[in-house]
Amino acid sequence: MAKRWNELTSMFTGWDPEIVKAAERFHKENPGNPLQYGVDGELYYYIKKAFPKS
Repeated sequence: MAKRWNELTSMFTGWDPEIVKAAERFHKENPGNPLQYGVDGELYYYIKKAFPKS
């Protein structure tokens, strides 16, 4: 799952740190929004451990 997430994140953001930060900020400020598709903070940070360090 983390590998696929990583591929999609790279495809859509190019690992631009400002885009990644903006997405994280949006989801933090809008908990329960329909764009989360069942991903809570705990799962997000678990998957993020597999991401390249920015």
